[in-house]
Amino acid sequence: MVTYQVEVDAGRIPRGGAAAILKELGITGEVSIRPLGNGKWMLEVCAEGQLEEDALESFGTVVKYNGVTGE
Repeated sequence: MVTYQVEVDAGRIPRGGAAAILKELGITGEVSIRPLGNGKWMLEVCAEGQLEEDALESFGTVVKYNGVTGE
């Protein structure tokens, strides 16, 4: 599993929320969105495989990355 955290401006979260993000990124895994104290949101993605960083940067700034895939 690979975990990413992305700091996102509220206006960049798609209308369908977490489900729309999973579909847009084309990943198998889990996504959560939680508010931060600074008016932004934290997008947390736990994926079964690597994601292109460019895809994540379309939502905001990647602030943390952890994990290794079995690939």
